Amino acid sequence: MIKTLLLDLGGVLLNIDLARSKSAFASLGWREPEPSQQQPEKNDLFLGFETGHATPQNFREQVRQTLSAPASDDEIDRAWNAMLTGFYPEAIHLLERLATAYDLYLLSNTNEIHRLHFESMFLTTFGYPIHQLFKKCYYSHQMGLRKPDPAIFLKVLEETGASPQSTLFADDLAANVATAKQLGMATLTVQPGRLQQQLPESLRQ
Repeated sequence: MIKTLLLDLGGVLLNIDLARSKSAFASLGWREPEPSQQQPEKNDLFLGFETGHATPQNFREQVRQTLSAPASDDEIDRAWNAMLTGFYPEAIHLLERLATAYDLYLLSNTNEIHRLHFESMFLTTFGYPIHQLFKKCYYSHQMGLRKPDPAIFLKVLEETGASPQSTLFADDLAANVATAKQLGMATLTVQPGRLQQQLPESLRQ
């Protein structure tokens, strides 16, 4: 019996449009491929930021080294945050209903600049902090680990006391889902924005 829902953020609850950041960085004079969430294993800058080994200022300074013109912290942050286009309201409202029946946890590969932005976005959109929707939000840059490393899943299971067999993990990336499945969790590969359609009827209120 499923008692715990462990959910990814981007692509599951929050729409991500990488092209928007690509365009925004290009307007600042970006001379190299932008940091990509699609191939993070090939981007040391992105990896370090997502695992907390680089601070926001470290990140900004490294970005500036790739620009052909000066850019302020705010300009870099706006370009980096441009990919976060908004939450899927239907998915959030579904979780608001499910919170009465399941333990909800968030597990996201993210970074401090994005965290501050999407938390503000959530508060503005729904009128309460995102952490109130979940028993706890787990962020890669705060944990020093990132999906699909099994260690981050094991850490969450250890801290929450949830068993893999009673946990459903939902993510839009196959590699992350594969790790959760190997650890014994029920899994759901979510098509962007379709959590409410794909979640099994048996788990709904």
